[in-house]
Amino acid sequence: DLVQRIYSAQYAVLWPAMARQILAHLIALESEGRVVSRRVHRAMSADESAMLNPKIEEVLSPQEAALVIAELGTELRLEVLFSYEVVAQLPTASA
Repeated sequence: DLVQRIYSAQYAVLWPAMARQILAHLIALESEGRVVSRRVHRAMSADESAMLNPKIEEVLSPQEAALVIAELGTELRLEVLFSYEVVAQLPTASA
């Protein structure tokens, strides 16, 4: 949802790269305790699967595809969806 809200359909070709980048940020934020994830109990839609598990090898040469797959981390196929929620921050005391 974030990718489609942030990046217009005009840039849909970049959605898989942006989805993996946003996912990396969410995972880092979760490790810092700033967001929490919850498993979504439904199958991925075709659009979600295409975005999260792009078939790069179908559109690039084998050498180019290998480089892009390594950079995006898409050799790891995602089968489960998660939603992320910001953890409520407690107000800090001012000095």
